[in-house]
Amino acid sequence: MNLRLALSALASPAARQSAARWLLAACLVGYVVTLAVMAARGTGPQRWVFPLLAWALFVYLPLRIILETAQTLAPAVRRTLADEAAQRADRYTARGPLELLVDRFYGRHVVMPRIATPLQGIRARAAAVAILLRLSRRDAVSLPVVLTRCLAALDVWVHALGIEATREGSGNIQLRWAGVRAVIALAALTKILLAAAEDRREPPFAADLPPSLADDYLDACLDYCDDLALQVEVAPWTEHPLDLGVPPEIVTAVRERWTQYCEIDPPAVDARTAFVEAVAAP
Repeated sequence: MNLRLALSALASPAARQSAARWLLAACLVGYVVTLAVMAARGTGPQRWVFPLLAWALFVYLPLRIILETAQTLAPAVRRTLADEAAQRADRYTARGPLELLVDRFYGRHVVMPRIATPLQGIRARAAAVAILLRLSRRDAVSLPVVLTRCLAALDVWVHALGIEATREGSGNIQLRWAGVRAVIALAALTKILLAAAEDRREPPFAADLPPSLADDYLDACLDYCDDLALQVEVAPWTEHPLDLGVPPEIVTAVRERWTQYCEIDPPAVDARTAFVEAVAAP
């Protein structure tokens, strides 16, 4: 299981790049240690080329080939592990199975817009794992309350972006990208949590809102984000505001803390924790 989990992690390009850097560093350290041992035995540094070739040809290259091969094997292994994690009783309380389950929800339910980068998916999945783990504690609200707060913040945010984009003189679309990508990540997080509520057989929202309507609304948000990010002349946001009954101060706190989380380079643990407390604390 641990070996398969380590292999499945290589499905991520960032994980493979990190592993490749560690492999290169380990081989360089090994080469330096080999030279030191040779010098201690009196062989001398004049034969430096032989250990270099040995480390390069017999250690680094074979392991690098295996690492690149994992690019095709790792996704299938991770999907298998995610399917197994979906059957576990502790899938919402143990981090390992929960991360696999969140990946499963993300792959099945979230279609990211063209303007999105891999970073928005990473932020959404990391926040989903942190929230679901937080909900396993007694001093937390329910998942429907979290979903309602996230959707309320998203509703207000998209309306604000739509109004700002249609104002005269707002033609520089690059100025919108940071806000648009933050909205994309929040919408992806909400879709993951919506899938988790369905898996847990819980009512998804504290307000009287059908899950299918919420899912369609989130898809519309993601589509509109592409318009905001890629078109100079943007049509107004035409979806009716959702009346979810969330206090304005909570909506503001959720939006502000999510923005701070998105502005800090990963892993941004403190900022993520602050956001989780905004949506999950009583």
